[in-house]
Amino acid sequence: MLKVKSIFAGSSLIALALASPAQAQESQEADAQQSDGLNIIVVTAQKREENAQEVPISISTISGETLDNNQFSDLRAIGTISPSVNFQSGFTPGATNFNIRGVGSYAFTGGIQPSVGLIVDGVPYARAGEFVTDLADVQQIEVLRGPQGTLFGRNSTGGAINITRNRPTNIFEGNIEAGISSDEEYLVRGVINTPLSENVQARFGAVYIDRKGFVENFGPAFSGGDLGGIETFAFSGKLNADLSPSVNILISADYSNRTHGYSPQIAAIGEVLRGIGPGGSDIDVTGGARTAALGGGDPVLGQTIIDDPLKTAISTLGDDNKNIAWGGSLDATIDLSDEIVLRSITAYREFSDDNNPDVDGSPADGDNLVMPIVSVAISTGATILANGGQYTQARKVDSDYFIQELRLEGTHDSFDWTVGGFYQDFNESLLNTTPLLIIDSFNPAFGNGANVGGTATPNDEYVLSANTQSNSYAVQTYALFGDVTVHVTDKFDLFGGIRWTKEDISKNLNNGNFFSIFTFAEIASRFDSTTRILNTDDLTAGPLAVGTASTSEEFVSYRFGGSYEIANDVSVYGTISRGQVGPAAPISYTDNLSFLSPTTADNYEIGFKSELFGRRLRLNAAAFMLDVKNLQASALIPGTVNTTTLNAGDLNIAGFEMDITAAVTNNITLGTSVTYLDAKIENLLQSCFIDQRTSNTIPRCTIDANGDGTPDTQDVSGSPATNTPEWSLNAYAAFNIPTQGLPFDFFGLVNYSYKDDVQFTLNQDDLQRQNAYGLVDVTFGLKDKDGRYEVSVYGKNIFDNAYVADSFEAFGAMGRRVIRVSRNSQAYYGARVKFNF
Repeated sequence: MLKVKSIFAGSSLIALALASPAQAQESQEADAQQSDGLNIIVVTAQKREENAQEVPISISTISGETLDNNQFSDLRAIGTISPSVNFQSGFTPGATNFNIRGVGSYAFTGGIQPSVGLIVDGVPYARAGEFVTDLADVQQIEVLRGPQGTLFGRNSTGGAINITRNRPTNIFEGNIEAGISSDEEYLVRGVINTPLSENVQARFGAVYIDRKGFVENFGPAFSGGDLGGIETFAFSGKLNADLSPSVNILISADYSNRTHGYSPQIAAIGEVLRGIGPGGSDIDVTGGARTAALGGGDPVLGQTIIDDPLKTAISTLGDDNKNIAWGGSLDATIDLSDEIVLRSITAYREFSDDNNPDVDGSPADGDNLVMPIVSVAISTGATILANGGQYTQARKVDSDYFIQELRLEGTHDSFDWTVGGFYQDFNESLLNTTPLLIIDSFNPAFGNGANVGGTATPNDEYVLSANTQSNSYAVQTYALFGDVTVHVTDKFDLFGGIRWTKEDISKNLNNGNFFSIFTFAEIASRFDSTTRILNTDDLTAGPLAVGTASTSEEFVSYRFGGSYEIANDVSVYGTISRGQVGPAAPISYTDNLSFLSPTTADNYEIGFKSELFGRRLRLNAAAFMLDVKNLQASALIPGTVNTTTLNAGDLNIAGFEMDITAAVTNNITLGTSVTYLDAKIENLLQSCFIDQRTSNTIPRCTIDANGDGTPDTQDVSGSPATNTPEWSLNAYAAFNIPTQGLPFDFFGLVNYSYKDDVQFTLNQDDLQRQNAYGLVDVTFGLKDKDGRYEVSVYGKNIFDNAYVADSFEAFGAMGRRVIRVSRNSQAYYGARVKFNF
């Protein structure tokens, strides 16, 4: 087998700095053999170990050492060092989204499969929430750009993120690391590798992170304090056994328990309608009620909170969220001959996401209604009493799945091939119980206009809405696949692959909605502030959707193309590929028993790979066109915090990628990666956003869909795809400073990442955009010459450039602009120390 030595873009000196003593010696010997050039990068993008420069796929690779040097602890940060990857934050891990080359499933609720595949140690993860995985004991990450459906399956229309964790070895070694940061993060991480016998080895890794929230909360003290904090414990273990010279098994298990205030929803602009007042002036339709509510009756404090993206004010809920992920796999390899290998991967995983966001993003509560209030949905308490039953307020998603993959791999002088089969049994359940009060007289979304300057009185009417939801979703997937590369000559290869997939999908919905209108006085008599029970026992539930439905789909993914070596270490390739995501089964309480059409992605690509000047310079580039049909997405229902799911039209994407790495000297490595994407939405109508007719936004609100004489719909064809910057860039400088007479050397890394403007919403709301921004991260440290210890200090976003990770409008619930921010939206600093043994 090939041995992976230094994976990230040839940054061998930094890799060497962070290796164990045994690894350091091995890497030094390897570097000597390579004449101090860039290291060979070994990938498994075609499910066999190959030199990345010889694989006809656009790939970026990141080593575990590079992740450490960049001070990353989970996968969300990958976009800062791989510019083709974009991350969109959600209120919980299950509502997050990754896209590659602009293609991703924007899924905020269950029933939609991801469009970017995440594969960990050969196991494809099925749920988007699992993508926020802790990066502990990682050997390398491969970002495979473009559809990868032939070998990696249905959920890789945008691409795939292939993570490999370190395998056990025959050397007793390990490390322990501790860190602290200026935003009060405390981290402890450790790994131990031990041989148990001549043919059996074990490896164990664990990480504990405790970080204070970074969003200051001005709500009641019992709300749980500042938001966005996290407490995580994650564990992984591997057992490797050579049962015979031709039979190897690898048993892997992992567990992660994360309590978090993941990504709080923050009101950034209150309920302001633009251009409808005298002389085209703006009008605050709530009379400052949002600012007064956020400030606990103090509008000045409320405005301060709105103006600062790192401040909010919520009531009792929003930061008590937990997700648990665990699973195990058995990877068995049998050498049937010198040329043919049989491999089996069997896996089982479970994921649970339990969250209680504060749906109105204010201190308003069932026993706190007398203050001025916006047109807002107010979470009333812990329990609904309805029709003799009690419904505990909750939003919980549970999923489990079983996977079996079996494949034969062959390597010959004239061709390499892979054939196999795949099976997955996936099940998911969604429980959602939400008691709400909605100030009816303040809410234009309910059709009764604006009460400008008004405040709540005992005679104001409220909508009381208690939603209950207990839904489930299941998918059984069967696939057969094959892939072959034919070495026509020493320089010319032809390759092709095909995958047949069948999906049987079913869902069961049991949605109910208790809905009525009461005055403030009537509401007050229904809410017990001591027991926090809202009594709706005399209300009749109106079912939104109850019943079962099923569907089945068969489809074919493929790829074919060729590559040609035009000179030593210089090659070109061309490929045509198709990927697909199967039918979606939306299961939120706003959905019905229908299914969404499958998403298909056709990719046309040419690429160039080269290593020049004695492997001192690596230059790779690719140009591509992507045609995506029937994109699956979630979108907010105007004026609410509720989502609906839809086929969001098509995407036409053209772009190019370029990666350059240069070993300038034996002590300095420079690198840059650039991605350009021209991604446009096609064939999609969207509701106009609330003040679009008075804004200068293009497209215009010109379509009268409901026939009432007022335009309410727009054609967004030709508009930018969501969360897809036109230009993205990453540049870094890694350096090593040897010393004379000291027991250690110095090392450092400066990393710059840039993202162009992005639009977060399908309806092209001009207030839901993030302007272009750049982030600078630095690391500086020292390492023992014998590899026994390392000490580093670092700064993230050192110029304190604020940005948002998501933005949307919930006029009738939270505000005209609601944002989510990440930890990296402000500067912070830290230090870590690592001991190797």
